[in-house]
Amino acid sequence: MINPCQNFTDTAYLLQSLIQEDHVAFTCLYKRCQQICLPYASTHTQLNKEIQEDLLQDALTEFTIQLRDHRYTYQGVPPEQYVKRVFWYKCVDYWRKHGHLKPLPDDEELLENWPIDDSEEAAERESMINRIIQSLVRLDEKCLKLVRLFYYQNKPLSECGQELGITAESAKVKRFRCIEKLRNFVL
Repeated sequence: MINPCQNFTDTAYLLQSLIQEDHVAFTCLYKRCQQICLPYASTHTQLNKEIQEDLLQDALTEFTIQLRDHRYTYQGVPPEQYVKRVFWYKCVDYWRKHGHLKPLPDDEELLENWPIDDSEEAAERESMINRIIQSLVRLDEKCLKLVRLFYYQNKPLSECGQELGITAESAKVKRFRCIEKLRNFVL
């Protein structure tokens, strides 16, 4: 019995088949992504298998949309690795909302197979991210804690205020001032 996925070992052919909505190509890509993403998520997260599967399906859907809209183009990195990156972002986003993730892996491990984007837009985005990271370090301890609680842990201002020992209204004002400081550092 011949494995139908053997027909899609050539990445260009796989991508063309995906664009043409070939069901077998989608199935093969899904199986490859399962083999890469689920073991990776199992070792780095505490997410159950069902949630991992849902996030993988979301990542594949996003990849498919990007492929059809020509926002993804093959540049030497297999689609499975691109899907792995999208999948990991979805895992991190899920963790931010629900708090079910082990410590993040080393950047080198996560980035080793990412597509290289030498565009001016990518360089500017990377520069902005670096400025934001450097600026976060410059914030005072209360501002940093408030930013972490509100934006990273998605806590309401009332809970942020409680953890800082201030009222919700004061937390709202403090958040505004902290973001203004951050904006001034970055820009």
